[in-house]
Amino acid sequence: MAAYAVLFTRYGIATFLSSFFSTWADNRGITATFDGVIFMAYPLGMALTSLFAPQLIKRVGTRTAVSFGLLSTSLFTLLFGVAPDLVAGISDDGAQLSAVQWLFFWFYFFNGLTGALAETSCIILVSARFQDRLGTVMASIGTVSGVGCMVGPPLGGVLFDAAGGDDAWAFRLPFVVFGAITILLTPVLHYFVPQEHIAGDDATPPDAAAAASPPADAEAAAAAGGAARRRNPICEVLSLSVCLGLASVALSGSVVATLDPTLAYRMRGPPWYFSDAWLSFFFLYSSIVYTFVSVPVGWLVDRFPDNARAYKTVTALGFVVLGLTFALLAPVGLSAWGVGDGGPDAAQAALNNLPTVAVAMVLKGVGSALSNNAVYPDLVLG
Repeated sequence: MAAYAVLFTRYGIATFLSSFFSTWADNRGITATFDGVIFMAYPLGMALTSLFAPQLIKRVGTRTAVSFGLLSTSLFTLLFGVAPDLVAGISDDGAQLSAVQWLFFWFYFFNGLTGALAETSCIILVSARFQDRLGTVMASIGTVSGVGCMVGPPLGGVLFDAAGGDDAWAFRLPFVVFGAITILLTPVLHYFVPQEHIAGDDATPPDAAAAASPPADAEAAAAAGGAARRRNPICEVLSLSVCLGLASVALSGSVVATLDPTLAYRMRGPPWYFSDAWLSFFFLYSSIVYTFVSVPVGWLVDRFPDNARAYKTVTALGFVVLGLTFALLAPVGLSAWGVGDGGPDAAQAALNNLPTVAVAMVLKGVGSALSNNAVYPDLVLG
């Protein structure tokens, strides 16, 4: 439960910007390109942390890593919220804009870089204890993370709207609230998270005691020792199966993340003109779908133990569903390719409605669950 609380909090903080930040940034001259760069900073920091986190967690312990990660999350969340105040003294508008957008980038980057120690510790701890049910356990982690993604955008949008006409506080308030929540949670979670020194590659499965016993005769022992010496972890990581799995995780995350800075441009335009709060409910809607689909997908994956072909089939099906998602969200007809009179295609006009967007967001949740939950059991085969 402590691990779930950490993941819920971190993913809520990772996503609450999506409901209001793009509009706020656009109104102040930050380009859509740099807006995307800012959204990139958080997962970039997390990706770098994952390279050294297992060794660091083994040295300092899971409880220390979680507490440090949560406190740094709170610090950099608050700093992001006050970044416009930090550059208010710069008189040149161009220099002020450049300074604030780079502050946004670095504060969000360090939030991902240091805060990711908390969730990485929890994932290592949970996966080490439940190696015989990886599909279901990792799906439950995805579900809790999905709930965080589900709550983050609407709460961020509501807090942004709650400030009324005070533009400065409308921006600050979500960061202050999320930063305060993280500070309050830290001592509680510090008490409940066990202090264990686990690396990501040295945990023993609960049922592996018999398998770990020495061979009965010297010849078998020598053969086992030779096999162990021949294992090359670099070759294992660079195997085609592992590369496909890592590419799947990267592609699934990057494809879905493109909606954070872009969906707002469609939903705030004709024919709907939705507010920040209403936009956030579309992300909430998709996360609800992911939450309900994720654990059943994990349970299904566990029905095919050690079956790499089945795992990859589920992952591939997820990308088909995500492809349908974007085909509905951004329908491209023949006129886009210079065919016809350049007017809107009938199919494109027919899909520009609220039910179509709702169906697409359902498919987004289903595609995310399918393209993610079979990858982890596939990666640990062998």
